[in-house]
Amino acid sequence: MENYAYSLLRDYFLNHWEYTHLVLCPDDLLVTNDDFDILINDVKEFDYPVISGICNLTYLDKDREKYAASKSIPGYSIKDYVFITKAEIEEWKRNKEYIQPVKFNGLRYHSYVRT
Repeated sequence: MENYAYSLLRDYFLNHWEYTHLVLCPDDLLVTNDDFDILINDVKEFDYPVISGICNLTYLDKDREKYAASKSIPGYSIKDYVFITKAEIEEWKRNKEYIQPVKFNGLRYHSYVRT
Protein backbone atom coordinates (compact mmCIF):
# COMPACT_ATOMS: atom_id res chain seq x y z
CA MET A 1 0.00 0.00 0.00
CA GLU A 2 2.83 2.40 0.83
CA ASN A 3 4.48 1.93 -2.59
CA TYR A 4 1.14 2.61 -4.26
CA ALA A 5 0.71 5.83 -2.29
CA TYR A 6 4.20 7.05 -3.18
CA SER A 7 3.68 6.17 -6.85
CA LEU A 8 0.37 8.02 -6.89
CA LEU A 9 1.95 11.09 -5.30
CA ARG A 10 4.94 11.00 -7.68
CA ASP A 11 2.72 10.68 -10.75
CA TYR A 12 0.46 13.51 -9.61
CA PHE A 13 3.45 15.77 -9.02
CA LEU A 14 5.03 14.95 -12.37
CA ASN A 15 1.76 15.60 -14.21
CA HIS A 16 1.06 18.95 -12.54
CA TRP A 17 3.68 21.45 -13.62
CA GLU A 18 2.26 24.20 -11.41
CA TYR A 19 4.09 22.53 -8.50
CA THR A 20 7.81 23.20 -8.21
CA HIS A 21 8.60 21.04 -5.16
CA LEU A 22 7.39 17.85 -3.58
CA VAL A 23 7.73 17.28 0.16
CA LEU A 24 7.49 13.67 1.19
CA CYS A 25 6.92 12.59 4.78
CA PRO A 26 6.27 8.97 5.78
CA ASP A 27 3.28 8.21 7.94
CA ASP A 28 5.36 7.07 10.91
CA LEU A 29 7.37 10.29 11.29
CA LEU A 30 6.18 13.15 13.48
CA VAL A 31 6.90 16.57 11.98
CA THR A 32 6.05 19.84 13.69
CA ASN A 33 5.25 23.17 12.04
CA ASP A 34 8.73 24.34 13.08
CA ASP A 35 10.28 21.31 11.35
CA PHE A 36 8.35 22.15 8.18
CA ASP A 37 9.43 25.80 8.36
CA ILE A 38 13.09 24.77 8.73
CA LEU A 39 12.83 22.52 5.68
CA ILE A 40 11.13 25.18 3.56
CA ASN A 41 13.64 27.84 4.61
CA ASP A 42 16.53 25.50 3.72
CA VAL A 43 14.93 24.81 0.34
CA LYS A 44 14.70 28.54 -0.33
CA GLU A 45 18.17 29.38 0.97
CA PHE A 46 20.22 26.55 -0.54
CA ASP A 47 18.18 25.50 -3.59
CA TYR A 48 19.44 21.90 -3.51
CA PRO A 49 17.56 19.47 -5.77
CA VAL A 50 16.98 17.21 -2.75
CA ILE A 51 17.18 18.17 0.91
CA SER A 52 15.91 16.30 3.92
CA GLY A 53 15.89 15.88 7.63
CA ILE A 54 16.99 12.74 9.37
CA CYS A 55 15.59 10.64 12.15
CA ASN A 56 16.71 7.91 14.46
CA LEU A 57 17.43 4.53 12.94
CA THR A 58 15.40 2.63 15.52
CA TYR A 59 14.11 2.85 19.05
CA LEU A 60 16.07 -0.23 20.08
CA ASP A 61 18.65 0.53 22.76
CA LYS A 62 21.59 -0.82 20.75
CA ASP A 63 20.90 1.59 17.86
CA ARG A 64 19.35 4.52 19.72
CA GLU A 65 22.39 6.73 19.05
CA LYS A 66 22.32 6.09 15.27
CA TYR A 67 20.43 7.92 12.55
CA ALA A 68 18.97 6.61 9.29
CA ALA A 69 21.63 8.22 7.10
CA SER A 70 25.08 7.23 5.90
CA LYS A 71 27.91 9.09 4.20
CA SER A 72 28.60 6.04 2.04
CA ILE A 73 26.88 3.02 0.54
CA PRO A 74 29.26 0.18 1.32
CA GLY A 75 27.26 -2.70 -0.12
CA TYR A 76 23.89 -4.24 -0.63
CA SER A 77 23.29 -5.29 2.96
CA ILE A 78 22.01 -2.82 5.53
CA LYS A 79 24.37 -4.56 7.97
CA ASP A 80 27.34 -3.04 6.08
CA TYR A 81 26.21 0.58 6.51
CA VAL A 82 27.99 2.94 8.87
CA PHE A 83 25.14 5.10 10.11
CA ILE A 84 25.57 8.67 11.26
CA THR A 85 25.75 8.88 15.04
CA LYS A 86 24.39 11.32 17.56
CA ALA A 87 27.97 12.34 18.38
CA GLU A 88 28.58 13.33 14.73
CA ILE A 89 25.41 15.39 14.66
CA GLU A 90 26.37 17.17 17.89
CA GLU A 91 29.79 17.96 16.39
CA TRP A 92 28.18 19.41 13.26
CA LYS A 93 25.89 21.54 15.41
CA ARG A 94 28.86 22.88 17.40
CA ASN A 95 30.58 23.78 14.12
CA LYS A 96 27.34 25.19 12.63
CA GLU A 97 27.59 22.67 9.79
CA TYR A 98 23.86 22.01 9.66
CA ILE A 99 23.67 20.55 6.18
CA GLN A 100 25.72 17.47 5.35
CA PRO A 101 25.90 15.52 2.07
CA VAL A 102 24.97 11.86 2.45
CA LYS A 103 24.84 8.92 0.05
CA PHE A 104 21.95 7.22 1.85
CA ASN A 105 19.06 8.67 3.78
CA GLY A 106 16.23 6.32 4.61
CA LEU A 107 12.77 7.34 3.47
CA ARG A 108 12.54 10.37 5.71
CA TYR A 109 11.36 13.91 5.42
CA HIS A 110 12.50 15.03 1.94
CA SER A 111 11.92 17.94 -0.40
CA TYR A 112 12.46 17.31 -4.12
CA VAL A 113 12.65 20.07 -6.70
CA ARG A 114 11.23 19.65 -10.18
CA THR A 115 14.13 19.58 -12.63
